[in-house]
Amino acid sequence: MAKIVKIGKAVVELHLPLLAETALEKQGIEPTQEIVDWLTSFMNYQFNHNVSFKKSVLSKANEGNYGRDFLYSFVEHWIKAKQWEKNPMTEEMKKYIE
Repeated sequence: MAKIVKIGKAVVELHLPLLAETALEKQGIEPTQEIVDWLTSFMNYQFNHNVSFKKSVLSKANEGNYGRDFLYSFVEHWIKAKQWEKNPMTEEMKKYIE
């Protein structure tokens, strides 16, 4: 099995649970631990399995803010679609919780 690299270790400026909580509150959704864990694990899963996603998160464009802004826009998209309801947490996803 390949080593799991979590975004928070690769880009120490990004605190995924805080990003998830902020995005949830902005959408008017109570940030429960279950949803925050789902969002952080999904961010980390995509970071490990999607090369384009990883490159964008690690991008230093826009004075170093592009990666954070890119990640936040994806989180907002997942929240609007309520992805955690359509794709419940799996044992595989639990490995990626921050």
